[in-house]
Amino acid sequence: MALGTEKGGCLSSESWTVLIRTVTGIADLFLGESRDQGQAAEQLAAPLAECVFSLFLNSGTQNPAVYDVLCRLAAGWTHRELVISAWSAVATGLTKKLLYVLYGTQYDYLVKMLVKGEKPELDRPVESFVVVQFSDGPRVRIYNMSDAQILYAWYRVTLLFEWSRVICGESTKPVFPDPRLYMKYVRLLADILEEFATVAKVRREKGPEIIVEAADIIRAKQVPAGSAQNTTFSVEFSSL
Repeated sequence: MALGTEKGGCLSSESWTVLIRTVTGIADLFLGESRDQGQAAEQLAAPLAECVFSLFLNSGTQNPAVYDVLCRLAAGWTHRELVISAWSAVATGLTKKLLYVLYGTQYDYLVKMLVKGEKPELDRPVESFVVVQFSDGPRVRIYNMSDAQILYAWYRVTLLFEWSRVICGESTKPVFPDPRLYMKYVRLLADILEEFATVAKVRREKGPEIIVEAADIIRAKQVPAGSAQNTTFSVEFSSL
């Protein structure tokens, strides 16, 4: 899967769409609730989930139809704890980067702690990238995304399972069959809200709050056309 994880700029948007749909469909063969619950599916749950999320981040896609495919299929993955863990890692990484983009929080300190002394060969400081630490070992991945891509990915990934219910037409059906996994999901959403609440508290303590539209900030920080986009680097592990 080196093509999908090492050099995002090498594919057109149409090629990314085909690749994402194909890999997400393959992942569903193993992760779906109607599939075999054997040992192979359990062993592949974490790497498949990480691979799928990496494709979405590395592509920088803002195509609603592509995310809708993920939402529809992910509705059948919620019984797998390792999938929820991968989703949690991605949502957390995007949240911390988004807060840095919008409010200038201390993201550089956080990402330097995550890479733990590793010095990847990047063309910009590591805090310029989205950093995701997956929970199944010392695996840190770094994604190069524009601010607009970060904002859209955060919106769709954070609300992934809520979108799943709407798209599948089952808005009244519980998303998680296991109450324990549902609580894990709720705690992660609570942590995200706490991140924003902490920023709001600090801003209030520093003085009158200045309300700025997120879209204006994104446009002001937009990466110029033609610059290198959508690269990723795996710090300790080889690409999936």
